[in-house]
Order: sequence, then C-alpha cells, then structure tokens
Amino acid sequence: MIRKLRLAYPDTQIDALVTVSGKLALAGNTDLNNLITVGSKPKLVESLKLLKDNFYQYDWVINDKPSGKSEIYAMLFSKWLSKGSWRSRVVNEGDSEGWRTSRLFSEHTVFESSNEEHRIIRNFSLLSPLSLDDEMAVIAPENDELPSLPKNYIVIHCPSSNQVKQWPVSSWKELIERLEISGHKIVLTGSPSARDENLLSELMASLSPSDNIVNLSGSLSIAQTSSLIKSSQGYIGADSGITHLASGHNVPIICIISVAAASMWAPWPYRMSINEYEKQPYRNGVRRQVLGNVTILQSTRSCVPCGYGACRTDEKQVSPCLSDISPNEVFESVVKSIHYHQGIK
Repeated sequence: MIRKLRLAYPDTQIDALVTVSGKLALAGNTDLNNLITVGSKPKLVESLKLLKDNFYQYDWVINDKPSGKSEIYAMLFSKWLSKGSWRSRVVNEGDSEGWRTSRLFSEHTVFESSNEEHRIIRNFSLLSPLSLDDEMAVIAPENDELPSLPKNYIVIHCPSSNQVKQWPVSSWKELIERLEISGHKIVLTGSPSARDENLLSELMASLSPSDNIVNLSGSLSIAQTSSLIKSSQGYIGADSGITHLASGHNVPIICIISVAAASMWAPWPYRMSINEYEKQPYRNGVRRQVLGNVTILQSTRSCVPCGYGACRTDEKQVSPCLSDISPNEVFESVVKSIHYHQGIK
C-alpha cells in the first residue's frame, strides 16, 4: 500500500503511525518520510506529545484498523475540516449501519470480511478511489553487510511469534537433517528475543555439529535478514513477520500455517496482480497450495483455521494442526519449489 502511494505521489510526505512491533516491520522503508511510534499503552505525557506534534497535520489519513485508538488518531491527525481532506478506513461488517460509516468520520469505507479477504486485497481496497494500478509488491528493506555465507543456502526461520503458531522443534530438526543429507546448506535466522534464542538453542543442541548449518539468529537486522533471503535458494518459515518480509523477493517460499487463516495471512506471491483474485488467493484447510513463488502447507482438520488458540491450554502446548504437517511434506515441497524456480530463472 505504501509503495503504491509513493509511486503515485512521489513528492508527497508519507508518514506511518505504528506500534513498537509495527516499527520493526517498517524500519528502513524508503517510501516513508517518517515513522511515528506509539506505545500500546501510552502514558499521558506520551499521548500529549503525540497530539501536539501531529494534531490537524495530515490532508489524507488511511486507517487499516476497524476500531480502537487508531480511530481517535485518524480523526485528530486529519485536517477533517479542510476542503481537500480525505479519509479512508476499515469498518467491521457489524458496524455497517453505525456511526463509523458516517461521512463525518470517513470519505471511503472498506468492510472487514472475517476469514474471507486477504489483507493485501483489503488494504488495496482502501486506495480504490485513487485508481492505482493493481500490481502488488511487498517492499523489503535491504542491507548487504552480511557475514561470510555458503555459496548456496536455504534460509530457515523457525520461530513464530507465539507458541500456538509454532511448528515443533523436533519437526524442524528432522527437516534440517534431511536437507543437509540431500546436500543443502542451511542458514538459520531469528530475533534477539528470549523466546527465539531459547528455541534456536534447543534446536542447535539437538543437531550434530556441521559446517553446513549456520546459525545467525539474533545477529541480523531486519534489513540484513531481507538481503540474506534475497540471495538465497529459498526460504522456509512458519506464519511470522519474516515470512511476509520474504515475499518481497523472488525466491521460493515455503510457509507452514494452520492456526491463522491462510486466506487472510499467507504471504503474497511476488508481484502478483490484485485482480487475479477477487478476495481469496488462498483457501483455508487445503493441504498444499502453490501460487507463484509461494507454497503454503496446512492441516486439513475441520477446525482449521481456529483463529489463534482453540486448543491452547498453556504456553507449552503445540497446536495439533501444525503437528499434522510432516517434515517429509515440507522437504518435498522445498525440493520441488527450488528445482522449479531454478528452471524458470
């Protein structure tokens, strides 16, 4: 969405209001002029400074959250009394007759369709009155300052954002061992968080020492991770922010997803046109789907997707739907994807 706006309006100031986690995703995005960061529970002093710096500053405001504090920010930061102001926002379908759809709050409204519409398509709908072209591209920041790497390698990002979306460590171990035996070199990534560090430590302890497995977890920035993926033979990951980062590059992507709705959250294929699909490029509960450079693997259980935690009892639990996806299935998808991609390059 941001890239579309920048291409259409190259000389316009484009800022983004983000949470701390959102800042990680957009840091280094050259299409933005400024990142304005707000805490999830800002203190009074922080809120007053945010208001002082941004009140009535923006001609156009686009809000991709259907409710919450973002509604207040969108109203206060927009020049809503100005003749040239324009506001576009997302509203839950249940609020279609309420005050949120009033022209007082927005000139253009997009309705949230639960488990039906991919987030890329929904966000592009926010821009539909602007008549922009329909090719979508995830823009990933890059930094080529990387440590010494094997000549050909596959990037594996094992951690998910939480345990309920985590493919078991034992499954990652089996997959990595199969890839290494078949001649592939592996580069592991992860954030500096305690959760990621613990998971990678457990994984590395289970693997035999090997020069073909390089662990860079916690040592790379988002931009460096992006460049690492760009130069790889392919990427394997669970449902995570790094998997979406990977879709900014034309490399084979294998995504393991089941808890979240693939129809909404699976990574977008490289530069695929919006108009190729009306609402759902992916279907939920289908074992294996391939679109462009992306392969997604899901459980076929009737409860998929559950929407984060129908089976959750504690942080140690592994979601049964993710355990349904075997290392062998992932391995075969990796081999097919890499061979196919090398053939069309």
